[in-house]
Amino acid sequence: MAKAVKANTDNLDKLIKALKQDYTLRVGIIGSKATAVQHEESSLTNAEIGTFHEFGTSKMARRSFLEDSLKFKISSDDAEWRNIKKDAWKQMFNKFKPQEFLQDLGAKCLLYIEEGFETNGFGMWKPLSESLFSKRLEKAMKAYNRAERSMERDVTKYDKQKLNNLFDEVQNPRILTDTGKMRHSISFKVFKNK
Repeated sequence: MAKAVKANTDNLDKLIKALKQDYTLRVGIIGSKATAVQHEESSLTNAEIGTFHEFGTSKMARRSFLEDSLKFKISSDDAEWRNIKKDAWKQMFNKFKPQEFLQDLGAKCLLYIEEGFETNGFGMWKPLSESLFSKRLEKAMKAYNRAERSMERDVTKYDKQKLNNLFDEVQNPRILTDTGKMRHSISFKVFKNK
């Protein structure tokens, strides 16, 4: 006679339910920030300018701040990314909360994109044109001189590190950071699919 086997499938049921929850993570220039006008003269929006940089144009080099930044970091085998994968496993298979994982992943994506801006696309973006480099150099030099004069006159506290940072910016200007409008328009959103 066969013995009846009892199995507690509560956790399996919770996992199946969690996997059926259909969530999406969007990272980029989204919402009202996408339609915000960045340049008054041209009436181009953050999303339009971001698209030009992300994919390049006939007049503009491709400098992908979203896709390439994320691909670069995700394909690297650093400890941080391994920890993210472990956290994903825990949140999906221990806590049964995929939306929490996506929230954490979205926050990490923003950090990776920020790092991409800080490092000129992890050193992969095409350098600025000579004319644009000259304009940026002149602008950065003026900012450096203003700060130095202000510190010399004790208008602001003397800060050697701030001057060094400004001098570094003069020598090695960061690309896509002139106004910061597009850079600060990047966000993420997790939503439940219908």
